[in-house]
Amino acid sequence: ASGGEVPGLPLNPTPADAINLSGSSAATCQPFVQAAIDGALSRGSAVVASAGNGARAFTAESPAGCYDIITVGAVDRLGNRAAYSNFGVAGRDLPLFAPGGVNGSSAVSVLSTVNLGATLPTIDGYATSYGTSMAAPLVAGGVALLRAHTGMGPAAVAEHVRDTSRRFPASSNCTGSCGAGILDVNAALTTLPRLPQAPGAVTASPADATMAVTWLAPADPGSADVIGDDVEYRELGGTWIPAGGLWSSTLRHRVVLALTNGVGYQARVAARTVFGPGPWAQSNIVTPRALPGSVRIRSVRYPDKTSVRLALRLPHESLVGIQYRLTRTGRSPQVWQDTTAARTLRLAGLKRGVRYTVEVRAYNE
Repeated sequence: ASGGEVPGLPLNPTPADAINLSGSSAATCQPFVQAAIDGALSRGSAVVASAGNGARAFTAESPAGCYDIITVGAVDRLGNRAAYSNFGVAGRDLPLFAPGGVNGSSAVSVLSTVNLGATLPTIDGYATSYGTSMAAPLVAGGVALLRAHTGMGPAAVAEHVRDTSRRFPASSNCTGSCGAGILDVNAALTTLPRLPQAPGAVTASPADATMAVTWLAPADPGSADVIGDDVEYRELGGTWIPAGGLWSSTLRHRVVLALTNGVGYQARVAARTVFGPGPWAQSNIVTPRALPGSVRIRSVRYPDKTSVRLALRLPHESLVGIQYRLTRTGRSPQVWQDTTAARTLRLAGLKRGVRYTVEVRAYNE
């Protein structure tokens, strides 16, 4: 139905936007069923399933207990969980409920289209039935309408039908124990999801050819939980470039590599939910810089008895100058002295017969 390849069958030219699975087996979600659901979701099909009619935990049913699927339980016309309907467990609520009817007259069950043939197809007609198999198609139909009107993907639709669900009546046996609520198609179609606010306190810190970006979670995540953050950076006045990571992460920290030292950069961050990203928040401007490499003393010569000439090998980086300091044996070092970045350094005014240590280092801006 989702357009996946099935051996021996032609490709489906019109993959489904919504798939309804009104069926269940008394087994935990089998790996091949989860794989089929994952494949359908990856191809853009939303998957809805009935919770099962065993009056037990829906996690003991398949496909109802699989992950990332919209599992639907049944309520009666008073908003109570139907006695037969499966239910959620601690730590995993049943996602959504919808009218499923109960056994009895047409006033308390669900009227549906059927074929009136007993053993072979004959003519179309109507019949009453009940069960979570009647509740799930209502949700699948709502999902199809929502996708047609909004273009939301499967994950966004699943979140939105829960966000806009009708809360259980105060007298319901499901108050506080049955997940989001009861399907409300009108609310889903007329209520727009709220995107997250901008992240707070976006801060960039420079280092050697890198920039570390940190931020705070948005004060209001909108209609869904934040599932990741989009991070971009640019040279001042340039085009924004995505700062991709190896995986989507909710860590509020990103290190941008391979920058050019001495150039100004800025970052921006937007929080993202299943409904999309919120507004950007920009960082301060930073300039990555590197400390220069070491100065090497290649040779030492004595032009006279009170001076010394050092031949230096300077680092390749652009330098502002070099510094040097002398230390007499047994005494504290002198203060650093500045001079130009040259390949020779002459120190005069030394005392005869005294041992000195000389240190030389380069510095940049």
